[in-house]
Amino acid sequence: MKSSTIEEICPGVGQEALDIEVTTRCNGSCLHCFARSGISRSSSLPIGLVKEIITEAYHAGYRHLHITGGEPLLWEGLFETVEYAFRSGYKTIFMNTNGTLITEEIGKRLADYGSFSMSVSLDGPEDLHDRIRGKGSYRRVMRGIENALNMRNNLTIFTTVTRRLLPKLPYFVDDLYKEFPTINSLILIQLISIRNDAFPLSRELLAPEDFIRLVRMVALLNVGGLRIIVKKNPLANVVSKLIDMPWIPWVPPLYREGSMIIMANRHIGVVHSNRNSLGSYRPGMIRKVLTSNTYRKMVGPDESTCPLCRYARVCEENGMVRPSEAYRDLYFDTPYCRRVLDKIPSAQVFVSRKDERPALFDRAYKDPGRYRVVTKRRKGGISRQKGETVGDPWRRVKAIPGLSGPAGAPRLFGKNNFDSERLPQRKGEKTCRPKRKA
Repeated sequence: MKSSTIEEICPGVGQEALDIEVTTRCNGSCLHCFARSGISRSSSLPIGLVKEIITEAYHAGYRHLHITGGEPLLWEGLFETVEYAFRSGYKTIFMNTNGTLITEEIGKRLADYGSFSMSVSLDGPEDLHDRIRGKGSYRRVMRGIENALNMRNNLTIFTTVTRRLLPKLPYFVDDLYKEFPTINSLILIQLISIRNDAFPLSRELLAPEDFIRLVRMVALLNVGGLRIIVKKNPLANVVSKLIDMPWIPWVPPLYREGSMIIMANRHIGVVHSNRNSLGSYRPGMIRKVLTSNTYRKMVGPDESTCPLCRYARVCEENGMVRPSEAYRDLYFDTPYCRRVLDKIPSAQVFVSRKDERPALFDRAYKDPGRYRVVTKRRKGGISRQKGETVGDPWRRVKAIPGLSGPAGAPRLFGKNNFDSERLPQRKGEKTCRPKRKA
């Protein structure tokens, strides 16, 4: 029997970049930093271990590398690691930096690598940037950007979007491109809640209305010729479709096949903003994680919340197959994405009537841990349990015994073409159906 390669099991490896958090040391103290939240002591990876990871990842199929921190320019092995990765066969290397340590000498050395690019964090005009990153940070970052661009580096600006930035965003973008017309693009990152964050910063999280406003701005700015990208939040694709302003660059999902990060404490995760560990790194762990069922479930389509949502179809058509991450704001009863889409009046036009759910489905939606989706095979359809699309399905929600009460708990039957479907009723089982109008 022929064994499967990693590329066959996890096709995204060749297109994705392996993320390595080389250090959590930083010369800043940003209020919104998720990389250092909840960490009492800084840590760094040894240079030898990073080279071992790079080699193993290359054999696993990775051809792109992403170096992050902390502040990578404080890590003593940066240049040696970059040179080693290019010699090993990596096509591109991308690095995150706060930009304050970029001198002309460092900028020239990085530019000489050719296929090396970097992002610099700039969180709005001087008053907003310094409020989050510390007084005087804005001017140091601007000098760093200038030094990098003077040496012809491929540079992207990362901006964390707060509620206070929104009214100033068009002016900030316009001024930025006027001052630095050679930047590659501006990438917007939605502020997220973090452990032990400052309470005033929590007030800066984007409400659903704010997110819709952000997508409108991004669409119009792109029409105006300013390249703006929303970072790894495909909800922007869905919103732009529903408000009929599809002028934003396509946004890929945060969790996708091939996504992997190795933290400075050697833990392996899927994304940097979520520090849930899939194990500690040791030789052979990259392949083991990529081929594990746990990993595939984390990067695959959601099977508990999304199937019960009335917007599932339009979301899937626009690249969103998982609900928004819980840290988008401070309300956890209903997913952020659902609350955003509920604010768009035209969203109802894109929701097929046979996708509508009775009220009990909303209760199951808010507490998906107590329910599982059961889909019946229909003519022209394929079982959803095989991970494929079902043609014109109806669904029912079955309460899991032990979590939702005694055996024989109520079942809910969905609607198909507005007529209730009657299923054989098991002995002692109650059914819950929408009441018919008199």
